Amino acid sequence: MINLYYENNDKVLVLEDLEEIKSQIALLENPCFIKVIAATDKEMDFLSQDLKLHVITLKNIVSKKQLPKIEAYDNYISTILYDVKYTGRQNCYSSNPVVLILMKNISLLIAENTFEAMDELCSRFSLKPKKAFASGSNLYYMAIDVLVDKLFPVLACFEDKLDDMQENIFKKDAKDCTEKIIKLRKSLLELRKVFTYEQEVLYKISHDNMDYILQEQLPYMKDIFHHLEKLNATLQEYIDWSASLSDAYMSFSSSKLNDNLNLLTIISFIFMPLGFLTGWYGMNFKIMPECNLDYGYLYFIGFVAIITISMIIHFKRKHLL
Repeated sequence: MINLYYENNDKVLVLEDLEEIKSQIALLENPCFIKVIAATDKEMDFLSQDLKLHVITLKNIVSKKQLPKIEAYDNYISTILYDVKYTGRQNCYSSNPVVLILMKNISLLIAENTFEAMDELCSRFSLKPKKAFASGSNLYYMAIDVLVDKLFPVLACFEDKLDDMQENIFKKDAKDCTEKIIKLRKSLLELRKVFTYEQEVLYKISHDNMDYILQEQLPYMKDIFHHLEKLNATLQEYIDWSASLSDAYMSFSSSKLNDNLNLLTIISFIFMPLGFLTGWYGMNFKIMPECNLDYGYLYFIGFVAIITISMIIHFKRKHLL
């Protein structure tokens, strides 16, 4: 699916037919924005033949295992960033690579699947068309800004998840938390890789004076770079937090195991003298004076009860029970 967004008489118009888009691009002198989602063969031919995209860029479009990066070509710059969304499922988040291309008057966004940030970007076009379509560089900046802004809610969801885990551990209500913490930490470490590479990309954009990016756009690009710095710092805090939760849960589990072993040990101590007495009077000697007592059985029971109660009182006073 392909869409062309352009400004005409202070209004944002959208074209969806590929042939109309080709004709409009040939006539347009003002900046425009092209969105391509799940490109068909005809749309790939359009990108290759009409827009002259390099074969490496075309391979990046169809590949799903690209790390964030930026590449400069003769007639455009190509950037790969990620759309990240918190899912709350086993993998915690989903990510889709997004290819952003900046030409002199054209900005392209190419992705395999549609995403929420795309709707946010289109709404910005509608709200401020004059500012949005001032230059291709501005359209390119707006696309990057939307993708980075969507990372903040993702981290907020991870924070809530970590906070819930911490609360359950402190309430001693955590069950089989180890696997959950490990999976959450793994997701955070994978996100750190994405965030780190995106920070490097924004550093190059904002500091290397690349072609097609206007000088007046650089302060805004630096602002996005600082956002990514903050995101990376926060993400590292969450990684450390997850490690602390893992240690806390292991400590809680160890303490619980020690309590159980302590209880079993005390029970063993209580029954130890009882086992001794039972073994003693279970011996088959011919002469045992206690066996001739009229109330010997009751005396034995009373003696056993006194020993048991005394030991229980002793352990209670020592706060071991």
